Amino acid sequence: MTTKKNELSSTKALVRCSWGATNEPLMQEYHDQIWGKFTTNDTELFEYLTLEIFQAGLSWSTIINKQAAFKTAFAGYDLSQIAAFSDKEVARLLNNPAIIRNRLKINATINNARIVQVLQQEYGSFNAYLLSVWPEIVDNQPTTDEEVPAISEAAIALTKQLKKAGLKFIGPTITYSFLEATGRINDHLVSCSFKY
Repeated sequence: MTTKKNELSSTKALVRCSWGATNEPLMQEYHDQIWGKFTTNDTELFEYLTLEIFQAGLSWSTIINKQAAFKTAFAGYDLSQIAAFSDKEVARLLNNPAIIRNRLKINATINNARIVQVLQQEYGSFNAYLLSVWPEIVDNQPTTDEEVPAISEAAIALTKQLKKAGLKFIGPTITYSFLEATGRINDHLVSCSFKY
């Protein structure tokens, strides 16, 4: 009984960034377990890049609720399989109501899988490429939501590098969000229990 009380007390004591402090379990899980955690795994990096691209113009909640469907639709983010997608697979994706059916974003994902494979061959991994163009971890110290930027000068510069490499449907806001998601920028609020 005491253990359960302690667990409840510690749960009540958790503080989240406002967007993660919702009644949506998937949003809470993403905030608590993924967002801002540094990852070097190429499959995860590609997944989060893809999700950020599909999120453009939509709410993050929409994407999180479709995350599992995206993973299935895009072969578990297996780069080799996605890179080999033909018009048949594009048609299948465009007819899949479980995901966002946007031809430009789907085609960008296939293109990006091919480009990431090239970067893996050249640098050893997609992570190694990212570290070559974004070597630091930025730990911002926002105290309010208003202090969390949507873009930065560095993200604008990185976007130019990503586009130069051949990645599609990339802009500074998508790039910045991708850096946040993969722990290259830590924008958890200072008061957030998941800051570090």
